[in-house]
Amino acid sequence: MASEAPSSVAPAVTAVICTRNRAARYLPRAVASLLAQGDDAGAFEVLVVDNDSSDPTRRVVDDLIAAAPPTGPRLRYAFEPRVGLSHARNRALAEARAPVVAYLDDDAVADPGWVAVIARRFAEDGALAALSGPVLPIWEAEPPAWLPDRLHGALGLRAAVDDGRLFGGNAAYRAATLRALGGFAPELGRRGEALLQGEDDDVAARLAAAGAPVAFEAAMLIRHHVPAARLRRAYLLRWALGSGRSQARIRLASDDTPARRARSAAGALLRGEKAALSGVLALLRGDRPGAFGAAFDLAREAGLATELATGRGRSGGEPV
Repeated sequence: MASEAPSSVAPAVTAVICTRNRAARYLPRAVASLLAQGDDAGAFEVLVVDNDSSDPTRRVVDDLIAAAPPTGPRLRYAFEPRVGLSHARNRALAEARAPVVAYLDDDAVADPGWVAVIARRFAEDGALAALSGPVLPIWEAEPPAWLPDRLHGALGLRAAVDDGRLFGGNAAYRAATLRALGGFAPELGRRGEALLQGEDDDVAARLAAAGAPVAFEAAMLIRHHVPAARLRRAYLLRWALGSGRSQARIRLASDDTPARRARSAAGALLRGEKAALSGVLALLRGDRPGAFGAAFDLAREAGLATELATGRGRSGGEPV
């Protein structure tokens, strides 16, 4: 079975899709959005990293490779047996043949100028270490009235404004810089059904510590599917709990002493109490978005406090 489509031109960008059990619906759309990039995209390759999928991901990618036009970007397949988004991203980093690695979620589609914008920005600024852009929604169900806009980040969305963050759902990195940092921490990020996160925040913190420039580009636009299952309270509260646990793991890397851990846990508990009180007051006012926002904050602080009490923090990246 084919594992890559041929190309004779060295790529400037490796566009990566890390995927696990999304072959039936989302993955072909994500790949198609990359293969349909505009003529100004220049030379680039598309790399699909299969994170130990149990569905026909390999067959779907092989079919896409067989159908890819010979004059288009090279399409490649790689397999990562260790389950976890950070493992998959590090596999892509190791396999990438271009000096810039750009990550697209497997349930997202890139706008036609996505690769061209990334290639141009890194070519114009030789010091640029990372670049990220907006993520707009493809709603598969009507957003509920109780969901406040400030929680859209939990759905993988980001407005087209620079909030100072490196947003991993739509991010590109200079490969040599990311490799020098050790890649993504494997104990952070999605792992199967566990809603852990923070691998991007961790990389951003290490880039900042190294003095490596990070930028935002509004034209680096993708659109992200938001299924109905993610618009449920139970999912969002699980996400908040995982967010708190992930932030605790990052914090433990630098504050892993009993006294600092206790202070951080006490702070999380205090913020959790304030969130609970805020939620009660919002309910009394009939403010449903405010009440759920407070419940979300309480779940995040609970995850933070619990992980601070029981976790061991991150051990760094892995060889790439």
